[in-house]
Amino acid sequence: MRWFRASRLTMPGWFLALLLNAFFLTTAFSAPAAAGPLEDAIARALLGEATERGAEPATAFLVELDTFYAARAYAPLWTDVDGVSMRGRDLAAVIGAVGADGLDPQAYHHQEIVTLLSADSVRDLARVEVLLSEGLAWLTQHLAAGRVDPTLVERLNALHPNGIDPQAVLLAAIEAPNLEAFVASYAPDQEEYRRLKKALGNFRQMAADGLVWPTLPEGEALKPDMQDARVPLLRESLIAHGDLAADAPAAEDPTLYDLTLQEAVKHFQLRHGLIDDAVVGKGTLAELNISLTHRTEQIILNLERRRWMADDRGSSYVFVNLSDFQLKVVRDGRTVFTSPIIVGTEYNQTPVFSDEMEYLEFNPYWNVPPRIARNELLPKIKEDPGYLVSNNFELLSGWSDDAATIDPYAIDWVNMSSGDFVYKIRQRPGDGNALGRVKFMFPNQFDVYLHDTPARGLFAREVRAFSHGCMRVGDALGFAEIVLAREPGWDRARIDALVASGARTIVPLQTRLPVHVAYITAFVNKDGSVHFRRDVYGRDHTLARALFGPET
Repeated sequence: MRWFRASRLTMPGWFLALLLNAFFLTTAFSAPAAAGPLEDAIARALLGEATERGAEPATAFLVELDTFYAARAYAPLWTDVDGVSMRGRDLAAVIGAVGADGLDPQAYHHQEIVTLLSADSVRDLARVEVLLSEGLAWLTQHLAAGRVDPTLVERLNALHPNGIDPQAVLLAAIEAPNLEAFVASYAPDQEEYRRLKKALGNFRQMAADGLVWPTLPEGEALKPDMQDARVPLLRESLIAHGDLAADAPAAEDPTLYDLTLQEAVKHFQLRHGLIDDAVVGKGTLAELNISLTHRTEQIILNLERRRWMADDRGSSYVFVNLSDFQLKVVRDGRTVFTSPIIVGTEYNQTPVFSDEMEYLEFNPYWNVPPRIARNELLPKIKEDPGYLVSNNFELLSGWSDDAATIDPYAIDWVNMSSGDFVYKIRQRPGDGNALGRVKFMFPNQFDVYLHDTPARGLFAREVRAFSHGCMRVGDALGFAEIVLAREPGWDRARIDALVASGARTIVPLQTRLPVHVAYITAFVNKDGSVHFRRDVYGRDHTLARALFGPET
């Protein structure tokens, strides 16, 4: 379990620049008050690093390091007058191995540290001392909370991972019997993270072995039992992807799309969130043709997302993966319920956040958000003044608790503009209600929630991004049954009776249920199968630019 305390470095760059420029050479760094030449050199090295970096955010960590070293009269941790100690060399090796977590050793000065391991001058020893401590501080920060602040990468990321206290890390490192285990303790304590990390190693090994996934040319959709010149290449691709054994039996006619290949394609489709119909159409072909390099990068992106997540999600919780269009309920580490969901459109993207479900509302009203009322319903009402009545809507004078119900036929809709629209529209409970028969409420800053829907046909689609931002649940009543299973007196029969009554009813939860809404495009199941999902919101691309640079 990660045990650090928060020390978030998220102040705006301009403010940080002003702060540091005014602070560094006056009070932030202590004047050397050291016991010997190495100690004196360490103090000067810290000051020199800060002066060289100027207003870089990294300098805030150097301030912390200087405070730490000053309290110990600049006594070294990793070096002495004879050179770099064994613990210093161990730390250098740990920094050099961080690629296994999808991090870049050079971000923690690894190459320069290695160059200085044989240093014998006091100046060089002081420099490697500082680089090792700073590298450790940043490495533990990145393992604990990610390389980038999720809220700065994407405005719809409402995640706030706890960072580290550099001084606390260095103090703890002094006592740590094993530096490799010590640093690893800052990484996510999540099985999902460990499985994904293992997959990264496997994918990198494939690349090191020279494996290249074949590219299949476009053409007519491959359907079962067809003959096509691309079938041998399809077989080669499925073997390379791991969905077909290399020694799997082949048809006498190598161009025949036989049953063995069909089953392998279905397996591939399931791993990529596709309908497993064994038809190699445009969607399946596109996924087959994504390169090993791209998939490796996708794993690295999702390791970063896992670092943003809390280790403790609760003994029971709801986990929604937006890019997978799936919801699951987990209890004591075991998935007890799953359901397909519909998420927001690309224009109305569903956010990423965690909260707690507080209550369920059966037979709910749908209070139409003002933006939807003005932009979507008003044009329909202007075209047909009977639209509200025929769709079971009520018109109210406003949004206050004492708002009066208004006869929709008494309004001059023809001359009504969106700017003049001050009314509240709500849809009565019933079969056609946009929220269906139940909604699941976890009040949050985005005003989104999970709910039922009368529009069932959309759940058959592969890509289910159709909502205004809320999440529609395919099996909403089954979900309600699972949520209420631990509430006294609730079972499916009572739920069905309540729904049938048509009465609007709020059911508070005695024990709140954590809800985690995530955007995960690469994950590994317990059986070891590696899954990828399409980047429906373009957030992989945004994160890749933040991690790897604008050329990505």
